Order: sequence, then C-alpha cells, then structure tokens
Amino acid sequence: MVESSFLLLPCEIRLQIYVHLFSSTVLHFTAPVFGPQLPQLPSHALAILLTSRTIYSESNTLWSSLCTLRFSHTPRFLDVLTPLPRAKLSLFRRIIVEKAHPVCLLMPAGDQFNPWPFHEVLALLPGLHLDQLIVGDCWHDPEHEGEPL
Repeated sequence: MVESSFLLLPCEIRLQIYVHLFSSTVLHFTAPVFGPQLPQLPSHALAILLTSRTIYSESNTLWSSLCTLRFSHTPRFLDVLTPLPRAKLSLFRRIIVEKAHPVCLLMPAGDQFNPWPFHEVLALLPGLHLDQLIVGDCWHDPEHEGEPL
C-alpha cells in the first residue's frame, strides 16, 4: 500500500493543517426537530477523518473543539446535543443558535408542560463548556425589523 504524501509531513505541520481546516468549518443543523441527527455538511468538512486511521486518531477530538455548531432553533439544539455523553459535550467550544425559542418540557413530578427559556435549557447540558455562544432573537426577524412576524 502506498503511503499518502500528507502523512509524510511532520505531525506538527499536519496539526496546523487540521486547525486551519476545522476552524473554518461550520456544521449546520437545520433538519426537522425529530429528523435525522446528521448535519448539513460542507463537502469537505469532516471527510478528512475518513481518509486513514492515522489521520482519524490525530484529529478526531480536535475537530470538536474547533468547528462551529450552528442550530436553526432551540429544539434542534437539544435534539442533537442531549444524547451526547458529557465527555463529548465538553469538547465543543463554539455554538450558534439562530432562534432561541423557549421550550416546553414536562417536569418529572408534574403532569403539565412548563416553558423553559433558553438560559435555563442550558442546564440540561451540564458537560457543555463553551468559549462562544451566540443566541439569536426568536421574536424578531432582522430582515423585517419593525414589522409583525
């Protein structure tokens, strides 16, 4: 088997390439709330992870801390992140939630749904330690400022 010329580069240079690649990658999660868990990926986004075991082992945890996760709304944010283990959640550093709707959740000892504002929803993800969280206004559309939705 022929070794890739990429793998002939020193590991330090490969790591710089991974940092450049993943830092510019935004993973868009816009599917329906209860739809498939796969994001809409740019054609190149994480494909490098599938090229070889060496590349996968060098970059598998790096991509999580460098990519930006962009969610269309709060339910999609929860749909994708709540099943993840705390160790995986702790790797993510940058998240964008375009429309941070309050979410109605059934309380464990109750029989009614209670609305949770976005800042309280974050408590459902205790492993999340972000460097950057951008939260969009769900009540106003910036393109139609001043107009009713």
